[in-house]
Amino acid sequence: MQFKDKTFEVKFGEFSGYLTEMNEYLVKALPYVANDNQKVMLEKYIESYMTGSIPAHKDSQRAWVKDKGPVVETNMGWIETYIDPENARAFYEGWVAIVDKEKSRKFQQLVVNSESIIPQLPWPREMEKETFLAPDFTTLDIICFATNTCPLGINIPNYDDIRDNEGFKNVFLNNSMPSYTTAAV
Repeated sequence: MQFKDKTFEVKFGEFSGYLTEMNEYLVKALPYVANDNQKVMLEKYIESYMTGSIPAHKDSQRAWVKDKGPVVETNMGWIETYIDPENARAFYEGWVAIVDKEKSRKFQQLVVNSESIIPQLPWPREMEKETFLAPDFTTLDIICFATNTCPLGINIPNYDDIRDNEGFKNVFLNNSMPSYTTAAV
């Protein structure tokens, strides 16, 4: 592989052992999904982890975006590409959380009012997208978050074609807040 006059050797299969085991558990989770969107999401994770298919992972994210208002929220894959200016490599993220319905309802009200709030923001209209696609906004209490760090919030999927045309979710990770506070000295 060539990039900016440098040659890289790319080896596939580095995570195959982990993904094989993960797929075994995803298959076991299939009977417990709450709806068809969650079933498709898990099936597409399995396909993607078995084959390396990015289109299969994108389909998992499409199903995830369509899964509105679940009690248990989860997402996984190589999601965050902040480590790579070319967006070719990403950190793996896998998490499971319980939805805080009361706080989610409050944040969702902001989304409902967003079309009247956005025009009042202190920048020109040209900086906004032509069509505002309102997200599903949820407050979550994390049960497990597997990655290099646990952020305060997530706005995914990070596939622009899905975000722009099909939607996305904003999630606030309610109980990750203590990891960002500092102790009094």
